[in-house]
Amino acid sequence: MPFKIVRNDITKVKADVIVNTANPNPICASGTDLAIYEAAGKEKLLAERANIGKIARGDIDSYIDANYVRESHRKEYPVRSRSNARMRGLTEERE
Repeated sequence: MPFKIVRNDITKVKADVIVNTANPNPICASGTDLAIYEAAGKEKLLAERANIGKIARGDIDSYIDANYVRESHRKEYPVRSRSNARMRGLTEERE
């Protein structure tokens, strides 16, 4: 699957997915994490994130109601995805 790296304000980039290395706990941190939460609608995104709970190291999860905002915590391979079927095509396992 082709991809492109863009150096820009992550909250203003038109993209299908935003990947954010985030706190494993359902909280909003500072910096890039805060900017993404504010752009997506902080209260709604925090509520969705709280529904998922803690994300273990190497796991990923997605927020379907937040226009495909995806969080990961220190991604390590292989990826153990809990995402729904629509999102699974966006990840792949590597050795």
